[in-house]
Amino acid sequence: MIQGDKIQGTEGRSMNILIIGGSGFIGRHLTQALLIQKRNVAILSRGKPMPAAANYEVLRWKGTDLANVLGNRKFDAVVNLAGETIGKWPWSAEHKRRVLQSRQDVSRLITTHLAKQGFGGVYIQASGIGYYGDSHLQRIDETGPKGNDFLAEVSDLWESAAEPLISTHLARVCFARTGLVLAENEGALPLMALPVKLFVGGKLGDGGQGVSWIHIDDIVSAYIHLIDHPTANGVYNFCAPNPISNAEFMNSLGTALERPVWLPVPKIALEMILGEMSDLLLHGQFAVPARLQQEGFEFKYLTSEQALMDVYGKAF
Repeated sequence: MIQGDKIQGTEGRSMNILIIGGSGFIGRHLTQALLIQKRNVAILSRGKPMPAAANYEVLRWKGTDLANVLGNRKFDAVVNLAGETIGKWPWSAEHKRRVLQSRQDVSRLITTHLAKQGFGGVYIQASGIGYYGDSHLQRIDETGPKGNDFLAEVSDLWESAAEPLISTHLARVCFARTGLVLAENEGALPLMALPVKLFVGGKLGDGGQGVSWIHIDDIVSAYIHLIDHPTANGVYNFCAPNPISNAEFMNSLGTALERPVWLPVPKIALEMILGEMSDLLLHGQFAVPARLQQEGFEFKYLTSEQALMDVYGKAF
């Protein structure tokens, strides 16, 4: 039940929310939005989060001492954003191991802890649309099959690590399969924008790979939707309703930056330079957020042009 600008739990108290990885890109934006709504937020982080303030608590975490840090604290919602960055070159065997292990281990620790507590709130775990593998041209909703590349394996194992909590049948468990998040100075967009700013931007490979994107404001709102929506459960694609090709996205980026997009980057060049990591740029998905839309979620940014113009502070 909503009373004023505070969400009330079943016992009439303000909702308490734990964000794991709250010092990261999406975590910082989500935390700020929740604090504006005067919700009680604790972040569990190994990084350097913003200083604690009213309705906001910082929980420092090292190693596997999760039970010692959380103790018997009770939360109404837990959002798990933790994980080693995928976009780090090169994709060595050791880096790939850390990517997988960081997601599996943290998720298994937190869901096991919550299961032992008899947690009955909502647990939301980040995942990726890489789950679907490379899906040129085909639009994919949440019922799409799993792909067979490294990114699909990462997402699948990440989600499977929530099984200890799922098996209790007490909590709502949601997975946010996330696309390309658009923000000016964070995430992958600055790297994509740099060659365009330097007048050497263009489509990657044949440019036909899908780009499933979402504005940072919309992804924050989508997380809050899953927290608040009492029947939300299962897998959700966190991307805007209008996925486009890489060539179209680069053209939108050029328009927003007022730069020409004229220099394609051949597939073979990316594969020679990046190796297997070139999959991040050459593979893609045309994923659509069917379940969010079915539940009445309204996106603020529906086209890449609109979203990118806003990111770069220009009128659309």
